[in-house]
Amino acid sequence: MNGLQLVTNLRDYWADWRSAVNPDIVRVSDPSCYTKKWYSAPDDTTWSLATGAYLRFQLSIVPGSFITSISHLLGPGNGFSFQITDESLGYQWFNAPCPDTVFSSAQLPIPLPTLYPVTGAGLFTVEFWNTDPNVAGQRCQIILDVAEPK
Repeated sequence: MNGLQLVTNLRDYWADWRSAVNPDIVRVSDPSCYTKKWYSAPDDTTWSLATGAYLRFQLSIVPGSFITSISHLLGPGNGFSFQITDESLGYQWFNAPCPDTVFSSAQLPIPLPTLYPVTGAGLFTVEFWNTDPNVAGQRCQIILDVAEPK
């Protein structure tokens, strides 16, 4: 059984989200094939941004892995935006930088609508913007939950 099936307040998204994603998550939850890893962007030394500042962080994930969800340890509404770009595919995850308020009403971690395969070199660029004009030293961070092959 997938742990998401036990979450009482989980709702179906993108039409038939649960039936499409749960079987995939069950496959990558097999501890004999995959190891659960958490990738933090940025690292602990660079996650503080001055007012209006921009940060570009490179993240390397093992090719063949699957990104299953995204989370944020700092709580909702910290006043930053972020963008994730898969450098191997030249693919940006969002049409425009995503505000951190996306985490405010969701149970964390937020499952992706489908597992995201890590291909090519496994290089991702994560960009952050401090969008709160009143906070200098804004802490910006996201965490990608990854199923890494053994």
